[in-house]
Amino acid sequence: MFSGTIPIVSSLFRTSIILAVLVLLPATTHAVTITEWNFRGSNVPGRWEVRDLAPVRTDTGLHITAPHEGSLTRLTDLHHRIDDIIVHAFATQATEVFLLWHHRNMPPSNLVQLPFKIPSSTTPLSIELNVSSFPEWDPNTDRIGFAFPQGTDAILESMEFVGLQWWEHGIVAMQSFWTFDWYKPHSINFVWGPLLTFTPLSKKHMFYQLPPLAYSANIIFYTLMIIGAGAAIFYWHAHGRTFKARQKSATGFLMLIAILWIGYDIRMGAEWLSYVREDLRTYLLAEESTRTFRERGRFYDFATIASTYLTKDPTYIFLATHRWPYLGAMRYFTYPSIPTEPDQAQFGIDTWVVFDRPDISVDPSEHLVSEGTVVTPPGKVLYQFDDHSFIFRTR
Repeated sequence: MFSGTIPIVSSLFRTSIILAVLVLLPATTHAVTITEWNFRGSNVPGRWEVRDLAPVRTDTGLHITAPHEGSLTRLTDLHHRIDDIIVHAFATQATEVFLLWHHRNMPPSNLVQLPFKIPSSTTPLSIELNVSSFPEWDPNTDRIGFAFPQGTDAILESMEFVGLQWWEHGIVAMQSFWTFDWYKPHSINFVWGPLLTFTPLSKKHMFYQLPPLAYSANIIFYTLMIIGAGAAIFYWHAHGRTFKARQKSATGFLMLIAILWIGYDIRMGAEWLSYVREDLRTYLLAEESTRTFRERGRFYDFATIASTYLTKDPTYIFLATHRWPYLGAMRYFTYPSIPTEPDQAQFGIDTWVVFDRPDISVDPSEHLVSEGTVVTPPGKVLYQFDDHSFIFRTR
C-alpha cells in the first residue's frame, strides 16, 4: 500500500530530519571574533574626540572626571561587525552613562544613546551590553563612544567587541533553543517555549525581562508544516490526484507532523525536567543553612523559625522586599498570629519581623532604623536569621 518511491516527500523528510537534528541537538562550542580596546597604562587605542571631559591615563585605565556633561567618541575602524559589547569599568559611586553610536542611515552628527550603569566598586567589573537586542543598533557602526553626566568619576579599563559569522549566529540560535527559563509563579499556567537568539549576550539575557528579547522558535515548526503541506499537495497534483497519490501525500505530511510533535515534546519535557533538577540542586539536596527555593530564596526556612517566636503574639509587624507573596505566606506560617503593616505600631504592637531588607537595621542605641530614620523605640533582636532578616521586639 505504501511501497514505491516518493521523491518529493522523501526529500522533504530528509530536509526536515536534518533541520530537526540541527535544532534539537544543542551545539557546544563555537569561535567568535573579539577585538579589545585596552586603556590601561599608556594605552589609548585610536584617536578619540573628547568634549567637556578630563580623561587621565592611569595604570588601571582611563580615569574620567566630568566637571560638566561630556562625551568621548571615536571611529570604530573594526574589520568585523559588532554583535555584543563588554565594558570593563568601575566608579566611585554608581553612575548612569550612555553608550553612543552612529547609525549609518542617520546624519553624521546624530548619535544613538543606550543607558547603562557603571557600578560602584574599587576594582573593574564586567558590564555586558546586549546591544543586538536594541532596535536602533547598527552592527557596522562607524563611530562609537560614551556620554558621561556631570560629576562622573570613573575608570574605563577596556572594551571588548564581539563579532560573529553567519554560521556562528546559527549555532547560538541552536543553543538558545535549548536554553530554559527558570521556574516562576506563572510557569504553572504559561511558559515561553523554545526561543531563538543570535548572539551570546542576547542568549544569556533573554529571560532577564518580560517579554523575553528573543524570537519564538515556533516559526521553525510552522514553516516546516507549511512546506510539508505544500509539498504534499504538489505531490498529489503531480501524480494525477489519484487515491494512491492522496494516501502517500497525506501519510508523508502526517509523518512530518509526528516528527515535529515528538521533537517539540522532547524540548518542553527537558525544560520541565530542568525545573526538577534545579530544585534538587538548590533546595532538596542542599545544606539547610544555605538552601534556597526558587525566587523565594530562604524565605520558607525563615518563616518556619519565625513562627516559633510568635506563638504568644496575636499580631506583629511584617516587613519584606515585596508585599506579595510574602505577607500571605506569613499568615499561613504564623496563624493564629497575624502579620500587619508598620502603621499599626501606634496600637501597641511591639514585635517586628523583617525579611531580606538590607535598608533596615538596628542602630547602636538599639532602635530599628530604615535608611537612617528611627522607626521604633529601643528594643532587642530576638533572633537573627541572616544579615538582613531578623525578629525585633521593642521594650
